[in-house]
Amino acid sequence: KDKTTGKTVLFVTHNIDEAIMMSERILFMDGGGFTADIEVPFPYPRSREIVRTKEYFALSDKLARMFYESRPQR
Repeated sequence: KDKTTGKTVLFVTHNIDEAIMMSERILFMDGGGFTADIEVPFPYPRSREIVRTKEYFALSDKLARMFYESRPQR
């Protein structure tokens, strides 16, 4: 929720980098419902420099594992 306008924007993506760069929170969906609510720890404005941090890598890795673990096994 934007603290100045009181508005919330829901943005849907499968792109982990895009989700981290644009979000304050990431709601992870699996099986039609939300299964995780993850706070993004980087302040605005964000630059591409954050992708070089261990915090970014850890968050990106966590989201990738959640995504691939939620896929049906073949």
